Amino acid sequence: MAEYEKDFVLRQTQMLAKGLGAFLKKDSIDEILSIKKEEQKNNIEEKKTTK
Repeated sequence: MAEYEKDFVLRQTQMLAKGLGAFLKKDSIDEILSIKKEEQKNNIEEKKTTK
């Protein structure tokens, strides 16, 4: 990969990261993580009850 292609990829990645950071505020990230934790707890409970 040529040097200018690497630079382009890095710039695009940086722009994407900044955009996602602006899109996902701290509150929404906390909400997503709490939903994920709840789903994991539910899955564990379901596995225990099916045994």
